[in-house]
Order: sequence, then structure tokens, then C-alpha cells
Amino acid sequence: MDEALEKGKGAIILSAHLGNWEIGGIALALYGYKTSCIALKHKDPRVDEFFRQQRMRHGVEVIPFGYALRRSIRALRENRLLAVLGDRNFSTAEGVEAEVFGKRMLLPQGHALLAYQTGATIIPAAS
Repeated sequence: MDEALEKGKGAIILSAHLGNWEIGGIALALYGYKTSCIALKHKDPRVDEFFRQQRMRHGVEVIPFGYALRRSIRALRENRLLAVLGDRNFSTAEGVEAEVFGKRMLLPQGHALLAYQTGATIIPAAS
């Protein structure tokens, strides 16, 4: 991560819905890394607020999914780490078709396009 951040273009931390990504993002912030994360809203506003407060309380900037593009670009320009869960596609029109565990599925391509456009390094991660 330090090597990627030395370039001054931020870095995209790419993980999946495995392990405890919440603690992973908080750990990065507690180690002193300026960290942002793209997050979907929970259906229950109370649950959403709980998770938002936990992230922010530990120094993680929360970028709501609907506002992700512009704010993600800004975070990378500020040389922040941008945490993204890249194993679920929320668009019905775009993505990359791949076979995962024998099943064809559409995977998101936003993180790759974002890295390409900004020069940010993608760092695969799991927690």
C-alpha cells in the first residue's frame, strides 16, 4: 500500500464479501491510512446509521453507492485508499461476464475503469 500511495494517485483496495471487510477498513484507518469506502445503504435506516457511525467513528469516510463515482475520484486524487467490494454487480446493463464456481455471472467493472482513468493501483485484499 505504501508503495502504491507513493505515486500520489491513491489506491483501490479490492475485496469481496468474504471475511470481515468492516474490520478490514477500520484497521486501515487505525493504522493511519486515509481510507474511504463505497457502501450500499441498509434497508433499515437504523442499521444503516449504526454502520455509518461505526465507520466514521474510526476514521473511515463513507461514500454512499449512489454518489460513488465523483467522490471516489476525489478520494483517489487526495491519495486515499478506496475500499471496494468487487464481487457483486449492481448494474443490470454493464459488467464483465465470468464463470465463478461453475456459474456464469456478471461482475462489476467500475473499479478497473476507475483505476484506468485515475492511475490508481488496485490492491487485492481479504480480511
